[in-house]
Amino acid sequence: MFAPLMDYAVECYNCHNYGHVARNCRSTLFQNQFQQRSFQSQGMRYNRQIPERHVQQNKQEETIDESKAGIKKIWKEKEQSKDVKESLIVQTALKAENKPAPWILDSGCSSHMIGDKRRFEKLEQHEGGSVKFGNNDGAKIVGRGTVKINDGKIKSEEVLFVIGLKHSLLSVSQICDRGHDVIFKKHGCEIRRANSGRLVAVGTRTSGNLYTLTETSNGSCLLGKEDEDWLWHKRLGHISFDNLVKICSKRAVRDIPSIRKPSSSICSSCQKGKLTRSTFKTKEYYSRKPLELVHTDLCGPMRTQSSNGDRYFMLCIDDYSRMTWILFLKHKSEALEKFKTFKNLAENQIGRRIKCLRSDRGGEFISDDFNEFCHEYGIRRQFSAARTPQQNGVVERKK
Repeated sequence: MFAPLMDYAVECYNCHNYGHVARNCRSTLFQNQFQQRSFQSQGMRYNRQIPERHVQQNKQEETIDESKAGIKKIWKEKEQSKDVKESLIVQTALKAENKPAPWILDSGCSSHMIGDKRRFEKLEQHEGGSVKFGNNDGAKIVGRGTVKINDGKIKSEEVLFVIGLKHSLLSVSQICDRGHDVIFKKHGCEIRRANSGRLVAVGTRTSGNLYTLTETSNGSCLLGKEDEDWLWHKRLGHISFDNLVKICSKRAVRDIPSIRKPSSSICSSCQKGKLTRSTFKTKEYYSRKPLELVHTDLCGPMRTQSSNGDRYFMLCIDDYSRMTWILFLKHKSEALEKFKTFKNLAENQIGRRIKCLRSDRGGEFISDDFNEFCHEYGIRRQFSAARTPQQNGVVERKK
């Protein structure tokens, strides 16, 4: 195919023909053409060397008669012959399920065998020699294991793994040895328990006169269905059904269906959204002396450390005077040592001993060392409940 035809006055700078530009040129001259540039000091001009066959072509053009001198060479699309028939090829790719080969009931097969390794539930190496088929071809036995049949409802043991076997074969004699009866009929077959007669599996007869085991699939289609009344209740932000019925009667929403108030209009999401926490009782106990009750808590780690390299701080607040001490820590494990320092400082300055210490259940406050220290000096412990900072609000509001 040539490039699309343009104005006849347009000249190509590669092949010097008319009807196309250089970027659309398909001439072989363009591929073999080379340039040789010689830069000069004045004008920065360059000379282009033209291939020999291009020069011969130009010489032939110069010998054209004067009567034909006004003719311009252009490109034209080649006309297709009427005998040529156009044809369209449509390729359709179908997504096919990779179904395993069906199990064929074979009365001449000495053992169960299969060539697909992926269908084994349990497989172990087994050097069992080789298997010979009806056309005198042989295949090697490399394994033996357990295979699930009929979508896992039946387990078949002692199944041989044969390399290159394209079909899955069930030995009738091996089925009978396991205490089953195989009944062949005109259009199919049945496998039943020999002692109870219970049906185990069903087979069908193919057009090639082979009996294959029918495997059921667990394919299921799930359909989600919801009542229109509750659906519109959720769509409109869990609006009450009284207002929803009023909107429906006045047609305030376009294309809304007819909605009626259900007999039980209790919505679990609405009930949970209206739940509120009961208020905490006001403080009933007030300390009467300093250090009778001390509130403490630890905060950190902070993004910016102090000039001393500390990232944590520990607050100790006296419940009676609201006197606050701030202790800085590099690690949370230093909480006990800092509390010892605070205890000696506060008791020495005030002249009284700490009676009770209230904190949360942080690991730094419930450690064995911390408990042993408080037990040694007779300090009573009080802990706030989990996720309830209100019980230790004095120090929580300070942070």
